Amino acid sequence: MITRSRRSNRNEELLILSNAELARVERANRQRRPNPADMGDNGNPEHGCSVAAASAADRADAEGSTRSRTATSSAIGDKDNPHTFYQNRSAIVPPNVQRQDFEIKPGMIALVKDHIFHGLPAEIPADHIQNFEEICSTTGSNGVPADFLKCKLFPAAFLDHFYTKSKNAALRTKIASFQQYDGEAFCEAWERYKECRRECPHHGYSDEQILSIFYDGVNWDYRML
Repeated sequence: MITRSRRSNRNEELLILSNAELARVERANRQRRPNPADMGDNGNPEHGCSVAAASAADRADAEGSTRSRTATSSAIGDKDNPHTFYQNRSAIVPPNVQRQDFEIKPGMIALVKDHIFHGLPAEIPADHIQNFEEICSTTGSNGVPADFLKCKLFPAAFLDHFYTKSKNAALRTKIASFQQYDGEAFCEAWERYKECRRECPHHGYSDEQILSIFYDGVNWDYRML
């Protein structure tokens, strides 16, 4: 039988206890140990519930902080996954209007489509925009701001023909394949990159993707700064 030594008092000799005796001593100590839920409130059971609730709240806060750190610690490269790319979106965002009881007359839509921009070499986009604004100024729609009507009608008159699918693809490729030229200053490369984005404001790339593309496109010396 395995035995262990135990000193019951500093001035007494060591006692030799068996495993069974040690188990009995440990059980007795556990029975005499006060319940944490009963301490500090004279055994009030409501205090025990409040302690348990506080512990549960602390655990929930800790788990929430862990999830928050995990969610915000994604790498820039994760943004390049195919499922994170936006669909083709319009670069024109109409202003918010309070009224919902308005209608754009079919005649106005037909008039705008009769003067669409075809993208031909002889057509001047600025002249088309001026003519478009003159058409929109001839009508109103139940108190809705003129800018709202222009934003609603403009895609049918201009963008559907100026930004064709092939041109959209070419402009997005120009952004995605950006590279700094040999001998080109960093600030000049950044300005040229911004010009690529202005050419296609509806490119659909997120801010993280825009930064990642530019970082990958600049010379290695600038990446190490």
